[in-house]
Amino acid sequence: MSSFGIQVVGGDLRTMLGESPVWSSEEQCLYLIDATRSCIHRLDVDTTVSERWDLPSAPGCVALGGDGTLIAACEDGVYRLTTATGAIERVVGVPYDPSSDLKFNDGRTDPAGRLWVGSYSTSFTTDPVTGRGLGTMYRYDHGVATAVIDGLVTANGTAFSADRTRMFRAETLRREIYVSDYDDTTGTLGPESLFATVPDTLGKPDGAAVDTQGGYWLALITGPENGTVVRFDRDGVLDMVIDLPIRMPTMVAFGGPNLGRLYITSLGDPQYIGTPDPLDGAVFAVDVPFQGIAEPICRF
Repeated sequence: MSSFGIQVVGGDLRTMLGESPVWSSEEQCLYLIDATRSCIHRLDVDTTVSERWDLPSAPGCVALGGDGTLIAACEDGVYRLTTATGAIERVVGVPYDPSSDLKFNDGRTDPAGRLWVGSYSTSFTTDPVTGRGLGTMYRYDHGVATAVIDGLVTANGTAFSADRTRMFRAETLRREIYVSDYDDTTGTLGPESLFATVPDTLGKPDGAAVDTQGGYWLALITGPENGTVVRFDRDGVLDMVIDLPIRMPTMVAFGGPNLGRLYITSLGDPQYIGTPDPLDGAVFAVDVPFQGIAEPICRF
């Protein structure tokens, strides 16, 4: 276990389902979504000042769009939000049947500006013969969606290495993390291999980020006691565990002036955690001895 000073940021902000934290190096602020309340928050983490924009449907993830815009992958389509005016436009619909129980979940912009976002069945339905999930990992390149990986149960933990050669993803219910060779020029992936398995003594994988040394940082929900954030080194060896004062940390993102601070979103919905603790749904920050990677601009 590693001992760190964990702070609450964002003042009294409490999300029902905080997800997809994204640090804007240009603005020196943190963006995140509340999927349950269908909105995006912007936090000035030094002053606790926050802004909120409501979305037409529940988002799975948010990305930096450049020039004061954000890209949000929502249940019924991908939207562009202009933060200065609050104007929202739907850029494209979803690549799956919108009448099904599929929806977008975890997503990440790759180093070249493509948006990768996974879908999953909200009932966690799997194929009765193969046991494979009904979700798909999509790659959006200039707004055009391509199905890249199918058979997903729960799309989570998407992240790209600092050297732009590897893509990671996690399967929550299986506690497994996978890695693929990644071609930055074409956006294509090589065959997947198992990178690491989360021990049963810890929680289940949710959202992730990577550091400049190739470490993979992962929020783990519903642990035997509380939630944790863990780091696997570039070889898949678990080398750090940070205990948190909540059960449901949902995702991590590097930020701060030197990208050496880890921000952590969390879940505060009583439907999933019972009677909430005062800290459930808060945004946390912890300084770590590693440096993250600046979030790319999504070229949607």
